[in-house]
Amino acid sequence: DKLGSGIGYSKWKNIAGRTYNRFMINISKKCKGVTAVSEQTKEDLTTYLDVPEKKIKVIRSGIRLDLIPMKRKDKTFRVGYLGQLDRRKRIHLLIDAFKASRLGELTIGGAGLDGPILKGLAEGDKRIKFLGLVPDSRLVDFYNSLDVFVFPTWIEGYGLPIVEAMACKKPVVVLLDAGIPWDIKKRCVIVDRLDYVLANQTYLTRLCKSVNIEANYRWAKEHDWDKAVDEYIKVYEEVLRG
Repeated sequence: DKLGSGIGYSKWKNIAGRTYNRFMINISKKCKGVTAVSEQTKEDLTTYLDVPEKKIKVIRSGIRLDLIPMKRKDKTFRVGYLGQLDRRKRIHLLIDAFKASRLGELTIGGAGLDGPILKGLAEGDKRIKFLGLVPDSRLVDFYNSLDVFVFPTWIEGYGLPIVEAMACKKPVVVLLDAGIPWDIKKRCVIVDRLDYVLANQTYLTRLCKSVNIEANYRWAKEHDWDKAVDEYIKVYEEVLRG
């Protein structure tokens, strides 16, 4: 079995979540091997689902090969977010901070239950654009339209949009209290408040220059689906050998 993000997220602590946990504990006892997308997810599996550490193999996901840096087509200073529109992602913090700023544009890609609420929060600010679901074929255009990618999520098993943005040589801003695997988080601009950072474009630009864009790009390009498939095949072969 393969598990990804948010196992420790509070929604799993309600009745449905506890039922899910019990179900997954029973399943994991029957599994000869379990894969996880990150070391943090592996830790969550051992902590919350009692999966023995020796059963777990960490295999990180790949990204699209066409995610490459491209020249900007306009000069509007643009902030962007891409992902699920739900409470865990804390997009309301980004919208509130942006509304108080003088930055050019905020583009939000994705869909989810909180979409109508977030659109209501942004109402009246014509600089904020909701794109809806962004198809895979448009990802490279989306990321390359940005000056900075902001991912205000509370918790992630991995955070693949961060990697995708880095593959397009974009700086990424995350929050200090975000539960993101450190190997990813350490490559981002880490801030404790978005409102202060977005209020000053010069300060934001200076912060973004503090990250190693080229190193992040090389690291992002290591997320190769061919490598991931090879790792999964090895896991299956080991399980079949008993």
